[in-house]
Amino acid sequence: MVKNNFELMFSGLEEEIFNNQKKVTNGSIIKVYYGITKDGFSRLSFLSTLKPPKIDSTKMLRVVQGEEGEGNYWTCFDLLNHEFEKIFYMFCDDITNSIQGLDSELKELNTIKDRFSIWKIMFKKVSSSLSSEKEQGLFGELYFLDKYMIPKYGLDDSINSWAGPLGYNKDFSIDNTWYEVKTTSVNSTCVKISSLSQLSSDIPGNLSIIRIEKMSEEFDNGFCSISHIFDDILKQIKDGELQEKFINKVLEYGFNPETDFQKNKFNISNISIYKVEEGFPRLTEKDIKFQEIDNITYEIIIKTIEKFKVEEL
Repeated sequence: MVKNNFELMFSGLEEEIFNNQKKVTNGSIIKVYYGITKDGFSRLSFLSTLKPPKIDSTKMLRVVQGEEGEGNYWTCFDLLNHEFEKIFYMFCDDITNSIQGLDSELKELNTIKDRFSIWKIMFKKVSSSLSSEKEQGLFGELYFLDKYMIPKYGLDDSINSWAGPLGYNKDFSIDNTWYEVKTTSVNSTCVKISSLSQLSSDIPGNLSIIRIEKMSEEFDNGFCSISHIFDDILKQIKDGELQEKFINKVLEYGFNPETDFQKNKFNISNISIYKVEEGFPRLTEKDIKFQEIDNITYEIIIKTIEKFKVEEL
């Protein structure tokens, strides 16, 4: 598969390319171009020999379709709001990757339309409510999903099992077990449990502690920001329904690619997984004798649960 970095490609365009386009090396049957329109908007274009299905514009993306000469049809996507550039670059990466390896123009054209329908969700539902604590939590859950769950359980089951953004008690529940993910500083001696239900279950599960270190904006190991990991997982998904589900979950968490989430960098020190079963130090509902007590949080001293460790990454 040919991989292109549209953020880098668009940033390299000079002003004199206004109302002109550059061809993308993509390996697809349909020809792909990118450039700047005469009115200054970033554009991704597809040139086909078949008439494309009609695609309607949105407030953020203008869709221009038409025939140029006999048997040459354009489908162009123009970004109308510069504040959504990072989402647009992800859109360009994904939609061009999605048509590689298909064996007909018709399949490529239908894939472009289907993929665009999914991405309309991202352009409509972006949020800006993610606190620094939730940002760290989302980074940890995405990293755990990408580097542990997907290799162990597969792409579809792992994404379907991710319930953290939906407010469920456990971040991941799959097969006959569950995983609660806690992301903490590399120097932390304790991990905070935010509610009784997080480690409470009759079914044995796992507490996954991810230790991270905040890094400078210049740090880049390829998997050090939410945007990096989000993009890596997105590129693995070929099914439109699964991609829509994944995007919706990330948005439910409060992710907004247009904020500074690509600037904030983290380095993973290690991931430790502990078996939560009978004898593991935790508070459960049956430990609380008074119904008047609510909103219980507590901390576990990490060094005291070494005997429950089952994996370390």
